[in-house]
Amino acid sequence: MSFIQIQNLAFSYGGLRVFENLSLEIEQGRFCGIAGPNGAGKSTLLELLAGHRKPSSGKIRIGGLSPAGGGFKRSISQLAAFVPQESTPVFGYTSYEIVMMARYFRNRRFFFEQEEDRKIVQEAMRQTFTEDLASRPITCLSGGERQRVYLARAIAQETPLLLLDEPLSHLDLKHQILIYEALKRLHREQKTILMATHDLNLAAQYCDWMILMGPGGRLFSGPVQEILTEENIGSIYGIECRVYTVEGMRFFIPKAAEGEGKRAEY
Repeated sequence: MSFIQIQNLAFSYGGLRVFENLSLEIEQGRFCGIAGPNGAGKSTLLELLAGHRKPSSGKIRIGGLSPAGGGFKRSISQLAAFVPQESTPVFGYTSYEIVMMARYFRNRRFFFEQEEDRKIVQEAMRQTFTEDLASRPITCLSGGERQRVYLARAIAQETPLLLLDEPLSHLDLKHQILIYEALKRLHREQKTILMATHDLNLAAQYCDWMILMGPGGRLFSGPVQEILTEENIGSIYGIECRVYTVEGMRFFIPKAAEGEGKRAEY
């Protein structure tokens, strides 16, 4: 049985239908990238999986549990950690305190910080390169620094599933690579990761599974090499592109951007 099962899922914002009859399965231990144009439903899908929104119709099961069921609500803090695309801090907790909150999420009742919790938090901050931010208020950090702290919190929650909504969008290139490497190490430990991203090149290098979502409910899901093709990318994004392989790595370049003097008109 697949770790994540989605059957005939539909969701609407008022009268705007985001998707309908969406069905897919993801095995445990996948590092899955989710890509597609703005408005295709990437964030909505992650929020539905996290139980933050309710579908108009259809079924979701994660680890045998449904977000609509009481068992999921009781187990969500042990099952999945979610990092939203945007999170505006209100209170000036330190970065260390923000990450330590993950241990409360996991042990909701009668939580008292233990030495094991401190070690887990320190390791999560080490993996996300936020150790030097530990004593700084979250309100005083840049967008990229905050996003790394929130990712550290998700890792410290020690769930089998990470749901990440464009967690690298505010990061510089160096930290994008470092965080991808950290996520890849978690993937090797059989952590299941679903990550929305706009960077197909990095996704092709690090992910082993890919979901392409397009307007009107178009969807491609499968191994990266099979899904990230010129035909599929053209169908989803409405552009022509070329796929190049250099030393075993795949790169995607819009056709309109090839050569000098050409202007992209998307």
